[in-house]
Amino acid sequence: MMNRIDLAAARQWLVRHRDVWPHAAGALLLVAAALLWATALRPLSADNDRLRELVAEAARRPRAAVAPSPAEQFSALEASLARPDDAVSMVSVIYRLGIANGLQIPTGEYQLERVPDDRMQRYRLNLPANGSYPQIRAFILQALQTLPIAVDDIQVRRESTSDKLRVRLRLSLYMLPA
Repeated sequence: MMNRIDLAAARQWLVRHRDVWPHAAGALLLVAAALLWATALRPLSADNDRLRELVAEAARRPRAAVAPSPAEQFSALEASLARPDDAVSMVSVIYRLGIANGLQIPTGEYQLERVPDDRMQRYRLNLPANGSYPQIRAFILQALQTLPIAVDDIQVRRESTSDKLRVRLRLSLYMLPA
């Protein structure tokens, strides 16, 4: 019975002071905004100032790293190339990558060629492969990341209703001359 009287008195007080509630809510929001600014936004502005100073300092400093010239880039590429003796092991790596990605790779065609300026040799590989698109894509990406090869040509045929593809890959494996 005491609770009903208290609830009734509280309702009467709320009805009598209903014009004050919007003002009280606004004041409460102002206090919350001031607390948010003081605790969160003000320290962030100090971090922003520090970062602006770092960017300005970095812009004033001369750049130390100079991009390598094309000749230096080619020399670095030549240093990373394998020798013709390594061709068989590199082809086996290609086959292992294909098998690891779930491809069926029958025997392909191989041909050793000299690049016209005699600074490199090219080992051409014509590989037939069967598999799904994600398997073929993963195989090509891993081969490009693992070996100094280039993808010269890709021919794709879809078997009638399945998601399997028949692919003929023409790759070039670059090596230093013997």
